[in-house]
Amino acid sequence: MRTSRHCVRVPALAALCALAAGLQAREDVLESVLPVSGPEVVLARTFLGHHHPGSVFVMEGEVRGADGFEGGVRVVQEPQPDAGPQFGQPLAFRAGVPAAFRFPVRAPTGGASLNLEVYRTTADGGRQVLFRAPLTAHLEPVGPAERIVLACGEPHSLPAAWHVTERTGAQLPEDAWAYESVDLVVLGRGAFQQTTASAQAALRAWLLGGGRVLITGTDALIGAVRAGLLPVKSDLEALDAASLIAALQLTDADVVRDPQTTEVVFARFQLGFGRGIFFFEQASGPALRRASGQALGSPALEPHRPKRPDATVWSQPFDFFNTGAVGSMRRRQTAFWATIGAVCLLALLAYTATVRTRYLSAGLALGGVALLASYLAGSFPAPEAVVSRVELAEYAADGRALRRTEFAYLDAQADLANLEVAGPAGGMLCQVYYKDDERKQARVDLSAGDGLRYRFRPVYPAPLPPLFRADSVEPAEALDGRPLTLPAGPDGASFSLRGVPSLQGLPRTKLAVWVPAQGPKRTLKDPFGTPKLAGYEGEQKALRDAFPALAETDLTRHAQALAWALAQAAARGRGTLVFFEEAAPGAAGEDALVRFEGLREETGPRFRAVMADATLDKP
Repeated sequence: MRTSRHCVRVPALAALCALAAGLQAREDVLESVLPVSGPEVVLARTFLGHHHPGSVFVMEGEVRGADGFEGGVRVVQEPQPDAGPQFGQPLAFRAGVPAAFRFPVRAPTGGASLNLEVYRTTADGGRQVLFRAPLTAHLEPVGPAERIVLACGEPHSLPAAWHVTERTGAQLPEDAWAYESVDLVVLGRGAFQQTTASAQAALRAWLLGGGRVLITGTDALIGAVRAGLLPVKSDLEALDAASLIAALQLTDADVVRDPQTTEVVFARFQLGFGRGIFFFEQASGPALRRASGQALGSPALEPHRPKRPDATVWSQPFDFFNTGAVGSMRRRQTAFWATIGAVCLLALLAYTATVRTRYLSAGLALGGVALLASYLAGSFPAPEAVVSRVELAEYAADGRALRRTEFAYLDAQADLANLEVAGPAGGMLCQVYYKDDERKQARVDLSAGDGLRYRFRPVYPAPLPPLFRADSVEPAEALDGRPLTLPAGPDGASFSLRGVPSLQGLPRTKLAVWVPAQGPKRTLKDPFGTPKLAGYEGEQKALRDAFPALAETDLTRHAQALAWALAQAAARGRGTLVFFEEAAPGAAGEDALVRFEGLREETGPRFRAVMADATLDKP
């Protein structure tokens, strides 16, 4: 199903645009390519056909006319359905009852090489395909500069080049990951009618993490305030221009006025890492029409999306890890058993040297070696997986959100068959591939529960060690506006941190890196004791000063991760302090975003960087 492309309309054409949107949003019936009759599959009108390559979107619809049997719906790649990622949902079909399906699909680069299948589960656990339809006409990838817009409420006047999907308030998704392929959400009249609390929370989480929203209409503005989409108290009653400007603490640069009447028309706002625009209800029609183009072209609505052609293919994160590394526990166990074997063998050889009979000496030596080998074969611990993690955490300047990105690399020393990888509840999770060929051959199934989940399928030979990325946003209450201040140095200078609720949440490192809005980076030694600014001599020097005992191999990889974190800080365009820490290997703990279930896990090195907006205060 192709989502509708809206044209900029004038009031006289409102009815025609509404009718056209309704016609284009009708359900799509898929046509099976199998030569036998089977059930009918209908894609729901809420299906988001346009997508950014590598992003997740929701596949929704119904299976009609199926007899009673156990089976399911899945999306596979062609021409090899058993190769590559699979997406689907098991279903219990009942005769005469439509079976609804809803599951996540992570779109490939091409977007048109997928088939939708309905299958029956056979007695031996196999799958009998009853329906197969290509999705070529229903999946359309877009370029990095194109926008995918989810419009909720009355028809909107949006640029014709935007790819727009219309939904009602009751159809808004209840999972933040469902917005991964969306660049902008437009909320109009009736947008919050019949919306659930979960849908409002998902929309707010997406906005806090960097989403973009445009709010038009009075009741949409009221609903947005109640849903926490604006940085004001949800019980705010007065929505006139003066009250909103005061409550939001907007500056003259945030408020746009009509050049002819000087009345306020719309305002820009920021919530966490997200941005948005809302129109004032008091603005007149002519002023709104004159300002609409300026609002739609505002940088506040420009999406922040990576320029990679596929979000899942990214070679840089692999530089953060030691591929083929052996865990510290495994090394200790190997050394322990090797020492025991060597001591026993030497003792046996010393004893046989005292025996005068040649054959008895040889027999004792061979028998002892065989006994020791048998004991080690039965008692030596099985190989364990090594999981290494790199995390980047960012505090929003307004203190309303903490955005976390974690990379978890699993060294394939253990059997990956039927291993489940779970992401954060409501957050993003994807497998990262070094090159596109690896994605095409991946044997994983993607599903959704509290969050996105991957399961490995049994395959020989064993797949390459996987790398996963997870993203999560932790909402927080707004701070009182007073920044935290680090201790002053000998020269009296100190740093003020914005958005950080407490210094206890920062890594207790002896070194941080100051990335100013302009100028060279500098190191901040002993930031929590007696801070002192010094010249920056590179990532490896900074890590060596902070962690003198760090192994050389880990030092090299951590330096790559720190360089990436500093590049992210520099791209913010404002003063940023970057704290970092190297955690000792051990259990991942409940704070890990990527969780490997069904695996005896031994974590490898863990590196974490935390960014916060900062201002250098000089006496």
